[in-house]
Amino acid sequence: MTNPDPPQSQIQEELRALEASFHHLKLEYERYFLGQRPTEPTRERADLVRGLQRPGREPIRNTASRFALVGLKDRFQTFSRKWDRTQGEIEAGTYTRHLFKARLRDSSARGASLKKEDESGDDLLFRTYREASAACGRNTDGLTKARFKQALAQHRAQMSQKYGDAAIEFDVQVDGNRVKLRARPQA
Repeated sequence: MTNPDPPQSQIQEELRALEASFHHLKLEYERYFLGQRPTEPTRERADLVRGLQRPGREPIRNTASRFALVGLKDRFQTFSRKWDRTQGEIEAGTYTRHLFKARLRDSSARGASLKKEDESGDDLLFRTYREASAACGRNTDGLTKARFKQALAQHRAQMSQKYGDAAIEFDVQVDGNRVKLRARPQA
């Protein structure tokens, strides 16, 4: 009598492929939410759903493999809810990353460049940098105003060595998922 169960190695290979597909889908959604991908990865999501359903196949009898599949299904369900909620925020215009980028573009369009001599500008620069970091998902607990001003002073010293007595202006730039301070001599 033959064993109707698929070999354990085949099941393990399927689970590894599903795990890789899930990881790839998470990355594609991150790219989409960051604006690096123009459309939602719906095809990849549908492919993963089909793979997780295992239609027309024998149930997995190995407890460890069945546990791994159920865990993967649960993680997928959790991320699906998160992705759907984020998509809803984007459609409603309340997604925090997009709101931050819009505020940043608006402030730069109004000529909100910060001058070297403007002390209240340092506070605004700090607040903008902190908001940008938070919007990009970075932990801002260790980012204090004193540490920021100390780093800014060092940056100013480097710029004055490079450009002499020219006035330096700073602004915050978001490049992908990175937040940077950009310094340049005033025109």
